Amino acid sequence: MTQIPSSQQNNPIAERGVDHFKRGETDAAFACLSQAVEQQSEDPRVYACLAFICAGQGLAREAENFISHAFRFAPGCHEYRAVLGESFLNAGNAAAAVRHLRLAVDAQPDLMAAYPALAEGYRRMLNEIWTKYTPAIVPDNYPRNP
Repeated sequence: MTQIPSSQQNNPIAERGVDHFKRGETDAAFACLSQAVEQQSEDPRVYACLAFICAGQGLAREAENFISHAFRFAPGCHEYRAVLGESFLNAGNAAAAVRHLRLAVDAQPDLMAAYPALAEGYRRMLNEIWTKYTPAIVPDNYPRNP
């Protein structure tokens, strides 16, 4: 799993929000991170963690908006995009996961932690395609492997 990079910012509310997020306490994280946004924090982790939370809840558009804010403050931090992809994968959105993970590894090929999630995303996408289209193209009397 890709890790969230540390920040040079010194904002206690943002730090609490990120800590809550890392512990899986999404409600508390969202409250702290939202407060940090209201204070116009320039800590990219605030927006990245909000993107991860939104992706995990199936809110793709909101996740995209938050991740774009994170990149405004940390344009070269491709780990954020990789973690967003992993968040989409965990939420069951393989297509969004592959898109973000692919962008991350294309921009930073040595981001080794992203490759297992990318492979899993492709596997899930292919499985979805196989499940959806196989019955339509394979006759019922076609021999199948057990």
